[in-house]
Amino acid sequence: MDPSKRNAEALTRRLDTTCDELMRNHAHIISHAAIKEQTDYASTAQNELAITQGSMDLIKNAQDLSTLIRNLQELWLFGALDTLTDPADEAKDKDKALEIARLIEALARKGLSGQGEGGVQNGNTHGNRNGNQDGNAAA
Repeated sequence: MDPSKRNAEALTRRLDTTCDELMRNHAHIISHAAIKEQTDYASTAQNELAITQGSMDLIKNAQDLSTLIRNLQELWLFGALDTLTDPADEAKDKDKALEIARLIEALARKGLSGQGEGGVQNGNTHGNRNGNQDGNAAA
């Protein structure tokens, strides 16, 4: 589906157009199916042709509607059609994220200031000061 047609306005317009065409084709079939005074072969053949054409158009519109429903399901399922998000929830999530970032920053600063007391020394996390695991001096 074209990304420019993934907004609510375009989807609503497509739905309205398809439904209008379905109703118009149905009315067209009903108008030609009505019993008429003319019973000659030519008028009967013309009505049959109009009903057949209207039926094919009705089927095409129903298929278009089915395709639209499938596209909406895919958009919703894969996250491109967001129907559950409230802008207030987004603001709350942003506030929570900022608070967590502040806490992490405070912990990082606290950890850096207390590093000499038992934290990492000279970038060496294991072994002695020279980087040897067994404690022997390097040769």
